[in-house]
Amino acid sequence: MPLTIYTGRAGAGKRERAEKSFMAAEKAVFVVPEQASHEEEQRLTALLGVLSSDKKVLSFRRMARVVLAKHGKGRKTITGAGKQMLAAMVLKEQNE
Repeated sequence: MPLTIYTGRAGAGKRERAEKSFMAAEKAVFVVPEQASHEEEQRLTALLGVLSSDKKVLSFRRMARVVLAKHGKGRKTITGAGKQMLAAMVLKEQNE
């Protein structure tokens, strides 16, 4: 499955081109920001009638989870608290 990235200024038609490619493809993943995932899934479902298992709308976070589940051999992602602990450790080491 090829990767296509649409770039351009606001109003340049990126969404329309991406949706057109998504609808024409047999298999596709539409990657959107977290806050837009539900809205975009509803929008594409309305355009297509139903999303098949071969066509998915994923947020970046959900895409990372899917990839880790498939290829990560059971590794878990770090939590927010874990990130804070690591940042504190790095800052402490830098100050010493």
